[in-house]
Amino acid sequence: MPCGKGEGGPVTVLMRAMPKKGGESLVEPEGRARLARVVSGTLDRAAERWGCEKPGKAKGKITEIPEDTSGVLRQAGEATGTCAGIDSASYETSADGAAPIEDCQLADPSGARLFRLSAYYGPYVKAARQETLRRKEFRTDVGGGGGVWWTTADCPQGDVLYTVETVWDGKRNTFRPPSPKLQKEALKTFAERSAARHGCSAPEPLPTKDGPSRS
Repeated sequence: MPCGKGEGGPVTVLMRAMPKKGGESLVEPEGRARLARVVSGTLDRAAERWGCEKPGKAKGKITEIPEDTSGVLRQAGEATGTCAGIDSASYETSADGAAPIEDCQLADPSGARLFRLSAYYGPYVKAARQETLRRKEFRTDVGGGGGVWWTTADCPQGDVLYTVETVWDGKRNTFRPPSPKLQKEALKTFAERSAARHGCSAPEPLPTKDGPSRS
């Protein structure tokens, strides 16, 4: 939720739950909706405590949330969520203009994962730079090389970071070779659509050469 910029910027509530043996399933609609109610209530109380802008309240009790589609393979042209507009088979999630993290994984027609596209908003930008883009030269506005590319944009609550990385396919026990052209084209589409959903500026153009940028 919005709570100013800088150190006093957006606040995100994160909850992890471990089900008890024989207890309520956390993947079924009822269990997921219950977790959503807990998170929503916690966010409301945090807004009151820190004087932040409260998130929009849902009318009535939360009874269901979007289905988790991240494990469903969609062939090229079938994506309607976070992978929409990218000419590749993919695994995606629902596109949501309020989501602090968005993911899309590109795959080959058989379902083998190739590249992971991610968008990080609010407090997740700093964590993503430190944990995902590990080398110091990657902490810039835009750049890439060696199977990893990234760009940024300006949003109402601060910066956003968009990345694409070559992923490891555990079934093959190997890394798929990077494809700079495909990766950059996919990142451009992914970042532009995500930025538009979140009310951000157009993302910075990616470099034309396969090498790290120090802009």
